[in-house]
Amino acid sequence: MKMNVRNRLFVWMPLLVGIAGCAASPNSTSTTDPSSSPSAMPSNASVSTASTAGLVSQSTTSGDWDNAIADATRAINGANNPASKSLANSARCTFYVWKNQFDVATDDCNTAVKAAPNASGYPYAARGRIFASQRQYGWAVSEFDTAIRLGDLDSGSGGDNPIVVALGGKARIFATSTDDRFRDDDLALQFAQKAVNLEHGLVTPAYKILNRDTLAAAYAESGRFDEAINEQTKTIALLKKNGWASITVGSKNLEQLLSDHLNQFRQKSPLRGGVY
Repeated sequence: MKMNVRNRLFVWMPLLVGIAGCAASPNSTSTTDPSSSPSAMPSNASVSTASTAGLVSQSTTSGDWDNAIADATRAINGANNPASKSLANSARCTFYVWKNQFDVATDDCNTAVKAAPNASGYPYAARGRIFASQRQYGWAVSEFDTAIRLGDLDSGSGGDNPIVVALGGKARIFATSTDDRFRDDDLALQFAQKAVNLEHGLVTPAYKILNRDTLAAAYAESGRFDEAINEQTKTIALLKKNGWASITVGSKNLEQLLSDHLNQFRQKSPLRGGVY
């Protein structure tokens, strides 16, 4: 019988983190209803934009993470106020996450939060992905909730919205966590569908594809493997149509990653762990 995180109580285990704006329970399983909760879609944040003005470039949209890191480094060096520095460090953190370079990514995200703790949800969304990749799911959920609460800084920047990133991140935890306490197929489907429906708030193709992969994983987690296969097949076709197949996430390109997951669904096997 599948455990439902909404009906579980966990012991609060506080941990002091030596940076501003981060205190969470490693066993927190906050769910934040994506369709009705005010914190899921705050009124001061547009879902079509994000807090990375000037850092959305061809390098980002083509998955050229090394050049994107170089662009962000120049922005960090030229930042003349805490908010600008926070945004630039947040962006570089995200680019390092796509390369699975989590130590340097964490340093950048921590620097971003220190510089401007409440400026944007962007560094928290990125840090949530780091925690999830390291299987620190309670911390990850807490960071994603903070990203959703803070939302956007600049409604005219036209980048990746941290709310949508966080919705997708939470969906992936609920669908693929290696810890049974955090898996919930109903929540996984709700959050994944919301993230996909709001993908106009994203410009980075890797996010869009990963959220659709998460939706397929949510179907698989609920035992609906035919729907998982159908969803994944459509996503692979979209990937190829748009020329995104060679974009890398960690050590694999997106086509390899999705094809591997499709094979698992065909074997009636849900996903566990992996990319976040």
